[in-house]
Amino acid sequence: MARRAISYHLIAILCGAFALPHVKAATPAWSGSVAIAVRDMHFTEHDLAGRRIVSEHGVIPGVTAEACHQAEEFSACLAAEHFASTIGYEGRTQSGAPVNTRTHVAQSRLQLFALRRWTSTVDLAGGIEWQRSDRDIRGSGIALGLNERYAGLRMLAGLQHHAEFMQARMVTRGLLVLAEPERINIGFPMQLYDSAEVRSKPAAGVRLGVAMAQQGGVSIGLEFDWMRVRRSADYPLRHAGNVVGTVAQPEHVQRLLTLALRYAY
Repeated sequence: MARRAISYHLIAILCGAFALPHVKAATPAWSGSVAIAVRDMHFTEHDLAGRRIVSEHGVIPGVTAEACHQAEEFSACLAAEHFASTIGYEGRTQSGAPVNTRTHVAQSRLQLFALRRWTSTVDLAGGIEWQRSDRDIRGSGIALGLNERYAGLRMLAGLQHHAEFMQARMVTRGLLVLAEPERINIGFPMQLYDSAEVRSKPAAGVRLGVAMAQQGGVSIGLEFDWMRVRRSADYPLRHAGNVVGTVAQPEHVQRLLTLALRYAY
């Protein structure tokens, strides 16, 4: 575990990390930005045969903030974001009966990232990101609820391109996202079972984005995230300390489409 953490930090230092549109400065300078955003979220789970067993979908609002230190060839940034709302849930019980309810989701990210100039219009981008996701599934008439807490580190690496377009600055970027196994804490209602902890499988995904910045510090950006995580191993499921079965995180796919309106200062 320590060796993997060290490798993430080395890759982050070597690659740098992703940043939203910025202007290179001849001398080091600080800048910041804040944004309001909406995120369209799709989350699906699949059984061992590949059949979809859970589908969650909805729009969640959020806020982001960013502080950057910029120089002629290099920019380093610290960014944070938080999104939360309630979305729709469609699933099935173990007996196969359909379940329609709601899920409260909350997603938070903290990023340390940088850009390194490669050519006059292309930057190397990369960094490290910590993400936490909370997922509280409400109970329905035929099924009890469930709450899950995900947390883990991710490495980002890719390219960013910037150009002038229709009297505006346009930035496009493409990133490979590598996620280490997440720690998932599962809580059951009415003390049906003891709280359980599961470790997910390592995962890979992509993050693609485009942003248009006008003079005056205002920009609008669109970002797409996709990641698939394989089914976890089986872990003991306990009641009052005694093993009564196993629990696992099914294979799942998450797709996010985020629209943000940003003000830089």
